[in-house]
Amino acid sequence: MDTAAPRVALVTCAAWPNGEEEDAPLLEALTAAGAVVGYVCWDDPSVQWPTLDAAVVRSTWDYHERPAAFLEWADYTGSVTHLMNDAAMLRWNAHKSYLLELAGAGVPVVPTVVVPKGGTHRVPEGEWVVKPAISIGAEQTHRGATQADLEAITATGDALLQPYLREVTDGEVSVVCIGGRPTHAVRKVPAPGDFRTQAHHGAEITAVAISGAHAQLAQVVLGLLPRVPAYARVDVVDTVDGPLLMELELIEPCLWFTAQPSAAGELAALVVEACGTPPGTAGPAQ
Repeated sequence: MDTAAPRVALVTCAAWPNGEEEDAPLLEALTAAGAVVGYVCWDDPSVQWPTLDAAVVRSTWDYHERPAAFLEWADYTGSVTHLMNDAAMLRWNAHKSYLLELAGAGVPVVPTVVVPKGGTHRVPEGEWVVKPAISIGAEQTHRGATQADLEAITATGDALLQPYLREVTDGEVSVVCIGGRPTHAVRKVPAPGDFRTQAHHGAEITAVAISGAHAQLAQVVLGLLPRVPAYARVDVVDTVDGPLLMELELIEPCLWFTAQPSAAGELAALVVEACGTPPGTAGPAQ
């Protein structure tokens, strides 16, 4: 093994020890760039994080089950190697109350109410969606939510309450950004009769061209962050009033690199460049 080669971990979880298919182009691009790279579980106690030159958070799809432990890991790892995205960004993005902050800055966001743990907020008339404020993959997400649905979530944590947007049935568009630049997009259309836009819930995923409106919204959102993220996914839904931000994914989003392998090469270049700077300093895209 070339000891001068950058040592890079693609960070995953125990349920996905070999990562996921959509990240294969990233692993290939890092290897082609001369890095020694492999998948590492974030909570594996045997990992010596200071020996790595960079750790890129990818399929950590259990972080929402132990958010405090995950964020503690991120703080530590970010102090001893280059963590992408950085720990402060992961912490800010972990709780979906960031949507309120972005809305306050003028971003067109799906109307959102954060109901705190133990809160007594009443679900209004109409069709509403509730979900945990820390969640992934539409877990515990209810369409046509009842008061009981909301209270089941707030019994253990904070919840989000949002109006159901029927435009979601036409698909949600995910704009992938590398180093702050929109690189590619996919449209995620729910399965018939469903509203969830994740592939594991049966949604149909297709590559699409990035529209000017979607690119503009993505750049406005990323421009409000204190640092440019190495990677980001901006999820939007089109309405009669224009595109609305559904979520900004900075922790472990699927980036659909198989739809645009060149974007994996761009991220690999940012990672390798960061490896050339001392740990604890900001990388080129951070």
